[in-house]
Amino acid sequence: MTELVLKNRLNQHKLNSILLFLKMMNVDAEIKNTAQAKLQVKPLFVESVGMWAGRDIDLKQIRQERRERQFLL
Repeated sequence: MTELVLKNRLNQHKLNSILLFLKMMNVDAEIKNTAQAKLQVKPLFVESVGMWAGRDIDLKQIRQERRERQFLL
């Protein structure tokens, strides 16, 4: 069995046209609507865990360094 996945929602007319075309080509086809699976999105901060490990730094210091860099540019 081969599965064809249409990623966009199509109106019924377009679906019927695709199905008719496939049947004309002697392809046994059917339309099956499925609910789109929800993507599991992890928060961005999860990727940065441990990035500052071993450094004694706080938000105030980060902002100060940023201002100094902007001033130099």
